[in-house]
Amino acid sequence: PGQQKKLRDLFPQCQLCDSAQQLFDVCEKIVIAVKPQVLFEIATSLRPLVQKKHLLVSIVAGVSIAKLGDWFGTNNIIRIMPNTPCQSGKGAS
Repeated sequence: PGQQKKLRDLFPQCQLCDSAQQLFDVCEKIVIAVKPQVLFEIATSLRPLVQKKHLLVSIVAGVSIAKLGDWFGTNNIIRIMPNTPCQSGKGAS
């Protein structure tokens, strides 16, 4: 709840979800931004929520699209990697 309040204050126009189920119900594009070592566990828990309408956007380093597809059970995946200048708003992905 504390983090949600901070996010609401910073981004009042954004809708926050209380659960992964709610997120997958209201969103079609889902950004996966986690450490590679925890991705398999997260993918396993989210896989039942992924539908054909969803596009997964991964910024997880070192995990191939093929592996992501196997873990999430979908081929609707984009893999991007931002470069260091993105931290200052002058980079590319």
